[in-house]
Amino acid sequence: MTNRELLSIIRSVFFTPVIFLAVFSFGLTGCSKITEKPSPEPVEKIKPIAVEVPEAPVEKVQSADMSAETMYKILLAEVLVKRGQPQPAYQLLSDVTKKTRDPGLAERNFQLSMATFDVDAIKESTDLWREISPEQSLPWKASFLMAVREGKQDQAFSYWQTYVEKSNSDLEPLLIEASVRVAQLAPKKEGLKFMKKLQETYPNEAVAYYAFGVSAEAYQEACLAIISLEKSAQLYREQLDSETKEQSESMFSAEKMYREVHLLLASAYLKSKQPRLGLEKLNDYVEDHPKDWELQEKYARLEVKAGQFAAAEKRYLRILENEPKAFTSRLSVALIQLERREYQQSIDNLKELQSVRRYKSTANYYLGVASYELGRNEQARDYFSQVSTDDYYLDAQLRIAEIDYAQKGLEPTLAFIDKLEPKNNEQRIKLFRAQAVFYSRAGQKQTAVESYDQALNLAPKNVDLLLSQSMLLYDVKEYDKYQQNLQTVLKIEPNNADALNALGYFYVERKERLDEAKVLLDKALDLAPDRFYILDSRGWLAYQSGDYEEAESYLEKAFEKQVDDEVLIHLIQTKWQLGKQDDAVELWEDFHQRFPENERLQQLIKELSEG
Repeated sequence: MTNRELLSIIRSVFFTPVIFLAVFSFGLTGCSKITEKPSPEPVEKIKPIAVEVPEAPVEKVQSADMSAETMYKILLAEVLVKRGQPQPAYQLLSDVTKKTRDPGLAERNFQLSMATFDVDAIKESTDLWREISPEQSLPWKASFLMAVREGKQDQAFSYWQTYVEKSNSDLEPLLIEASVRVAQLAPKKEGLKFMKKLQETYPNEAVAYYAFGVSAEAYQEACLAIISLEKSAQLYREQLDSETKEQSESMFSAEKMYREVHLLLASAYLKSKQPRLGLEKLNDYVEDHPKDWELQEKYARLEVKAGQFAAAEKRYLRILENEPKAFTSRLSVALIQLERREYQQSIDNLKELQSVRRYKSTANYYLGVASYELGRNEQARDYFSQVSTDDYYLDAQLRIAEIDYAQKGLEPTLAFIDKLEPKNNEQRIKLFRAQAVFYSRAGQKQTAVESYDQALNLAPKNVDLLLSQSMLLYDVKEYDKYQQNLQTVLKIEPNNADALNALGYFYVERKERLDEAKVLLDKALDLAPDRFYILDSRGWLAYQSGDYEEAESYLEKAFEKQVDDEVLIHLIQTKWQLGKQDDAVELWEDFHQRFPENERLQQLIKELSEG
C-alpha cells in the first residue's frame, strides 16, 4: 500500500467528498512533504505522510464507567499524537478500545491506525470498528475498499452492499466515488473486476457504466472505458426527454451526467490513439454545445492528434476569444503555429504566457525554439537560459549546445554535454541522443550509431530512437540492421506511418519486394494522407513499377505540399519518361537553384539528356 493509497482511504473515510470535484478533477491525493519517523516495531511500514490527525472526538465517547486508568491512557494517547508519535498512541488506544468497546474510541482508533501507516494496524482497527459500530456506514466503506485492494472480491462486494444499505445516500454519488477510490487503491486487475461486478449489479443504471468508465480510464484502459461510456451516454440520452425540471436541477441530473460522460469520452479517445474515431463520435455533441469551452478544448486536442492542425487552431482561437485566460489553449495555439512555421505568430502567443508563473519556463523554452528557427540565435540562447524548471531545463541546455556547436565545434559541445547531470534514465537517453546528433553532424555517423545503441540499451522499445538510428544505419549501409529497426517499430506500433513509409521506400529504392512495398506505403498513406514524403514514396513506387502517369499524379501532389529537392528530382524524371521534356526542363529551371547543395539535382537535366 502506498502513501497515496493510504491518504485516499483517510479522505474516503473522514472527509465528506465533493463528488464532482473528486471525480472530474481527480484532485484527490495531493499530500504534504514526506517525513521519516522511526518505528520501534518490526512491522510492515509505509513511509509516513504529514497527515493532520483529527482532534479526538471526546464527545463521541459513550462509556460512562471508564476508570481513571482508562481515561489516563486515552489522554496519554492524545499527548503522543501531539508529539508526532502515532504508533505508540495507536497501541495504547487499541487496547482501551478492545476493552471498552466504545464506538467513539473505535472511530478514533481507526484514525490513529491510519496515521501509523502500518498495514496490519489499519486492518485490525477497521475490523474492530466495523465489529463495534456495525450500524455506521463508514467502517463498511473502509472495509470494502481494503478488501478490493487485497483481491477478496466476494468479501468486498458483501461489504459494499452493507455500505450502500447503511449510507442513507442515493446510488449515484456512491458509485462515482467508488470508481475513483477503487482506481486509486486497488491493482488494475482487482479494481476493474470489482467495478465490472458493480456494473453488472446495476445493469439499467447509466451511472454504473459511467463509474466503470471512470475507473477504466484511470487505469489507462481507454478502450474498455470507451465501450462502457458509450453505453452510459446512450442510457443518459434516453433519460433526457423525460427528465422533470426538479430532476434537472440535481447534481446528478441526466443532462449534467450526459456532459460528464462526453468529457471523459474525449479523454479516453485521446489516450486510445483513436483520435479520428473520437472526432467522429463526439462531433454531434460538440456542435450542439459550441460554448462548452472545456469540451471544445478537448475536441481541439483530438484534432491535433488527428493531424487536423488548421481546424484545431481555429477552435483554440475561438476558445481564447471567449476565455482569454485559457492558458493551455493559448499554448496549444502557439505550438500549432510553431509546427506550421508561423514563428512570429507563435512568439506573440508565447509572450502572453511569460507572466503566468505556471507556464513561464514552457513559454521561454518555446520562445527559444521559435527564435532559433528565425535565425535569432542570441535571443534564442537568452530564452533557453531563463528555463529553470526540471521539465524543460535539460532540453533547454541541449538547445544551447546546438546553438554553440556552430561556433565551437564537436569537442567543446561534447564536453558541455558531459557536464550535464541526468536525473533519470529518460534524461540519460536524451544525452546519448544529443551526442548521436552532434556526431552525425560532424560526419562521424558510425559513432553516432553507437551513441544510439547506448540509448537503446536503456529503452530498447523506444520508437523515436529506433527511427532516428535507422536513418543513420541507412547512411552507413547497415541495411540488415536498418530493416530490423523498422520491423521492430512496426511490431510495437503497427500503424506508425513513418516506419511503414521508410521500409516501403527502402524496398522501392532497391526494386525488390514491390508488392510488399505497395501494401506498406498504401497503409502509410491511409494513416497520413497529407505527408508529402509518403506521397513521394508512393509516386516513386509507381515509377519503379513503370506506371508513370500514376507516379506523376502522386509526385505532383507531394510537390504541391512541400517544395523538396528529392520530390523535385523524382517529378522531373517522371515527366521525362512521359515525354514531357519541356515541362521537366521548366521545372528544373524554376527550382534547381533553391538547392545548390544537391549535386544530383544540379546535373539532372544533363544526365537525362545524355541517358
